[in-house]
Parts: sequence; C-alpha cells; structure tokens
Amino acid sequence: MMHSVRILLPLFLTALTAAAQAQDSTRGLYGRLENGTYISATGAFKIGSLVESELGGTITDTPTVVTFQDDFTTLVSIGAFPHDATQRWELATRGIKD
Repeated sequence: MMHSVRILLPLFLTALTAAAQAQDSTRGLYGRLENGTYISATGAFKIGSLVESELGGTITDTPTVVTFQDDFTTLVSIGAFPHDATQRWELATRGIKD
C-alpha cells in the first residue's frame, strides 16, 4: 500500500503543477485568449495560439506586443503600434506599396 502511494503522489503533484501552469500561462494578459485564439489588447489583430501549455508554452503581453514562448523551440513576438500623424499622411499619399 505504501509503495503505491509513493508512486502516485509524484504523479499527482506533476499533474497538479501542469494544471496550475496552464492556468497561469494566460493570467494577467492585456489581450485575451478565446477558444485558442489570442486577441490583442487593442483589437488590432488576432492569431491562433502558437504554443501549447502542456509543452511549457506561455503567452505574455503588453498593450502593444505579445510573445509566445515554449520550452522547446518557439519564441515569437508580434507588435502593433499606432501611426503618428506624419506616418498616416505618408501612407495616405504614397500608398501601401511604398
């Protein structure tokens, strides 16, 4: 009996830790995560989550930048910044191609 408790306790604690990390991975976001899609704080863009919490994936953000990172090979940052008046004028006169 005691032997099985020694085996099950570490497994239980590992599962509990993984569940807590999954919840913490989106806590305190400026944007929001809905059905696996990250929506930026300003609503300027939305993108499917690029990481899985089960693989150590986390999403962190500021009002203008979001970063997707996991314990393996993923590190992606996306930013969206408003144009100032000069940039808006140039875009309006030159167009997108320039």
